[in-house]
Amino acid sequence: MVEPPKLELPERQLIVFEYPSGYRIEEGVPFARSSRLPRGRGTDWWLLCAHCGESSYDIIRMSAEGDTLLTIRRHYEPVAIPDSARAAALERLERYVEGASRITPRLSVDDVPRVYPPFDGWFWVSEDGTLWLRKTGPGGAAFDVFDREGRYLGQPELPPGVEGMWIRLITDSAIYATYDDELGVNHVVRLDIVRPDPG
Repeated sequence: MVEPPKLELPERQLIVFEYPSGYRIEEGVPFARSSRLPRGRGTDWWLLCAHCGESSYDIIRMSAEGDTLLTIRRHYEPVAIPDSARAAALERLERYVEGASRITPRLSVDDVPRVYPPFDGWFWVSEDGTLWLRKTGPGGAAFDVFDREGRYLGQPELPPGVEGMWIRLITDSAIYATYDDELGVNHVVRLDIVRPDPG
């Protein structure tokens, strides 16, 4: 068991719901920035810091003792969220927790951020050390990809439907994911990674 380094991260803004049975669930405010600390390969941890700047984010590789091994700072242009998308996100949340009582105050569209966060918190380290950070924007799911040294490689072109898949593994040559179809049947998908010709 490898414990994460002890860090003081900004608290994630949560909405708490409770069902008649006493079961509680916590959901984040739609499109809110959040910092995460996912486990890497071996004993490393990765701090995904969304609060490091208005138009930048940091990815910090750390040892279990909290020593910094690699720091990546990525600058980006914030993208506005249409009011219709902000309202739709709240409606989806209300449908998801239907039947539950709200513990925290009710939200309005004004409480939902006006720009997309730099990432949505999902992060993978492939077998060759490539870093894949998933983000959500007006075009759906996308990835910021970095090599093992932290150099930004760009955003790969993705086939339709990736945002509805659960990505299980990313290797140096493929993305492996699962999804449920409209009948509830689970499917396994392999997406080949096609790299540009270096010549």
